[in-house]
Amino acid sequence: CLVATTGTILCQSTGESEEVTAMAFEFIYFNEDACNGCGKCIDVCMCDAFVPNREKGKPPIMKYPDECWFCGCCVTHCPSKDKGAIEIVTPFQMRGAFRRSGKSHG
Repeated sequence: CLVATTGTILCQSTGESEEVTAMAFEFIYFNEDACNGCGKCIDVCMCDAFVPNREKGKPPIMKYPDECWFCGCCVTHCPSKDKGAIEIVTPFQMRGAFRRSGKSHG
């Protein structure tokens, strides 16, 4: 299950609700089942947006979400990225311009 906030969530894969304590920014999600809490994402983050979780083996906490540049270095260096430990969903406003294909208007 992907964790975005503290509270009760509904796990899409199992359909069960569960209480979550780890917290992440609304555009950065941690899979608690895949993240081993190694802290590599904390070490490589150029913005120092993450802080270690006090619970060993738990995903880090996004303490400064407004500092995130969405560069993806945390995902790139994550040893558990193939398991889906961390995911970044780039905000819509930062995704680039839309282009029309082959038609000129005007």
